[in-house]
Amino acid sequence: MGGKFLSHLKPGVIKDLTKSIRVQLDTASTSNTLPERLAQSLIPRGQKITNDLTRYKATLFTDDNSKLTPMGKLELLAETTTGYHLLTFHVLRGAHIQGKPPLLSGSDYVKLGLVKIRAEEIHSFGTSPGTATH
Repeated sequence: MGGKFLSHLKPGVIKDLTKSIRVQLDTASTSNTLPERLAQSLIPRGQKITNDLTRYKATLFTDDNSKLTPMGKLELLAETTTGYHLLTFHVLRGAHIQGKPPLLSGSDYVKLGLVKIRAEEIHSFGTSPGTATH
């Protein structure tokens, strides 16, 4: 896509408690990420973010091949004009992402209707060199 594309999203832990946040749309990303501080602001007051996270062992890789270890996963409902959609975000400590916006993966922003992919022809490459299918 080239350049940075941002959109607004209204996620929350429960549908009655959503908040508009700005997310970066990233076609290359296969995961949604969310800074810890922003994730904390999306849960009800008085609750700790650690109570809502699903713990797991995973390593995420950035576009420059740096490794990130998420605190856990957070399931959020995202409100759109067509209804609510359940999205999984990997929550990252602020020191790991230093003020960068949350990322929304290519597959999720297509699912939410934020972007429509139009193509006259779709090409896929075969398994052996020199073969292509249309």
